[in-house]
Amino acid sequence: MKFLVIDDSSAMRKMIIRTLKQAGYTGHDFMEAEDGKQGLELIESWEPDMVLSDWHMPVMTGIEMAEELKNQKSDVKLGLITTERAQENVERARETGVLFVVQKPFTVQSLQEALLPIFSDHPLPEHEQQEEHRTTTFILPAIPQVQVLLDNLLSVQVTLGEGTAQSFDSIPLVAGLYAGDDNVTQAIWITDIKAACALGASLTIIPPNEVFTSLRTREIPSGIFDNLREIYNVLGGLFHREEINQNVRLTAAHIIKKPNEKLKQLMSSPGVQRVDIEINSEDYGKGLLSALVVN
Repeated sequence: MKFLVIDDSSAMRKMIIRTLKQAGYTGHDFMEAEDGKQGLELIESWEPDMVLSDWHMPVMTGIEMAEELKNQKSDVKLGLITTERAQENVERARETGVLFVVQKPFTVQSLQEALLPIFSDHPLPEHEQQEEHRTTTFILPAIPQVQVLLDNLLSVQVTLGEGTAQSFDSIPLVAGLYAGDDNVTQAIWITDIKAACALGASLTIIPPNEVFTSLRTREIPSGIFDNLREIYNVLGGLFHREEINQNVRLTAAHIIKKPNEKLKQLMSSPGVQRVDIEINSEDYGKGLLSALVVN
């Protein structure tokens, strides 16, 4: 069987493929594309059995690709894996022939339940095929959730535990900002330089000597930063919202090189919740990762 995975995040593509294998789809062929336009080209040339695509992508979105496939009268099987939660958009996707919409953050079980009716003579009952539209405010991820996600995502294992509260005085830091449909920042992932280097290096196995050079010079190179931004993009799914029809998206990622008064003020705000996590890598050392939620 041939699977085509389409997402503008290379880290997310790898995570989907890894999760598919954990769901039992081993020994199959996988190809990747970074937008709907590339996806259409591979659908025509490679003829996959199943296409799993993100919704929101540059150049051509997943729904635009689905509409083009419908215009072409294509019989390719297509499912969406996305942060999109708006019911009217989910219905729009189904009307174009999309077989299922799995919401991020996804699990092995949610992919199994979505794919089983497609590749089985005994489909799940109709109520089990429906998407669960959770209503959530931005809430703090639990450390075990973060561990499972990173286990699936990273190429080098890291272990997580409870960390001490970061003061955010030690710079540089790397912050990822998240907003909902109102475009107001409501959550932040933030790492000290040690965690930034450990996570970024663990995604693509950057040599340890490059990491130690970064720690010594206190400069975060573009390769580590780009990898960390990919990780932040995936981690944002853990800020799941409990109101119906709400999305969570990474709006920006910044290297903070100077003391930041706004961040300090945010930390002293009574409406802020946080979880502090210690990251430990045998290859790259220890660091601190924190999640902040503004209510």
